[in-house]
Amino acid sequence: MMYDTANLISFLLLRYIYCDEIDLSADTVLATLYAAKKYIVPHLARACVNFLETSLSAKNACILLSQSCLFEEPDLTQRCWEVIDAQAELALKSEGFCDIDAQTLESILRRETLNAKEIVVFEAALSWAEAECQRREMNTSIDNKRKVLGQAVYLIRIPTMGLDDFANGAAQSGVLTLNETNDIFLWYTAAKKPELQFACQPRKGLTPQKCHRFQSCAYRSNQWRYRGRCDSI
Repeated sequence: MMYDTANLISFLLLRYIYCDEIDLSADTVLATLYAAKKYIVPHLARACVNFLETSLSAKNACILLSQSCLFEEPDLTQRCWEVIDAQAELALKSEGFCDIDAQTLESILRRETLNAKEIVVFEAALSWAEAECQRREMNTSIDNKRKVLGQAVYLIRIPTMGLDDFANGAAQSGVLTLNETNDIFLWYTAAKKPELQFACQPRKGLTPQKCHRFQSCAYRSNQWRYRGRCDSI
């Protein structure tokens, strides 16, 4: 059933058009946004986006990222990325992560500023693959998980994991081929490292923010000295 044919959404849309009243909830906001976009009701669409921005958290950031791209809402997309970057591990472990589409998955796996351990990224990708197998009504075998991941598996920076994480996690997952597992072990230990399809550079993560309280300061004779106005009482 299309969103705009649902009785509740039709009622909410008509009530806004004729009464200028907006009544949104977590259960109806996406469907209402769909209807507002389809029938070109920009003020209602803006109200929906504002509602989504105020309810944004690590638990729903990934699914809202997917929806914001679908609805072409760049401001909401940017807010989603900010939350995902800052709270990446919580976002990747959320239930909503498994509901995103393949294109959004690749965007997240490609993200340079993702602030998460790579083993967490790997485990999240496997959870998504299992959910995708179920959506396609496929058996959730290791081979099928690798199949639905496709080329996205190479966006996981497996060589940047700690050796323990790789040996006890990714290497024993069954998702990697024997040759891939062997080459990555050689990449960790051999002087002459093999070429890998996986990215080998760690993610940059978020840039640390620095706050300078004073123009300058110095420590002399057991006393702190500073120049500039104090920023506290």
